[in-house]
Amino acid sequence: MTTDLWISTIAIFAVLVYSSFGRKRFNMIRILLPFVFLSYFGFTYLKDIPTDGNNLWLLAASILIGAVFGTILISLSRVDFDINTQKI
Repeated sequence: MTTDLWISTIAIFAVLVYSSFGRKRFNMIRILLPFVFLSYFGFTYLKDIPTDGNNLWLLAASILIGAVFGTILISLSRVDFDINTQKI
């Protein structure tokens, strides 16, 4: 990987972690930001997905691991409703 790729990957990761960590007000940006970054990286770097040999098994395992981690993270997340301000 080139230095530019490392810098952009770390910067995007830092923005996503900072925007998701802690208690923040719920708005559309919280939902759209990960999809925007994922779309950008997907269209920029995923030109060809090799599926020959063991690559297909690695791809399937990666998808499964991502789904498991996503399920765990969703189960650990919560949304609070403030009765005083009537906001999420």
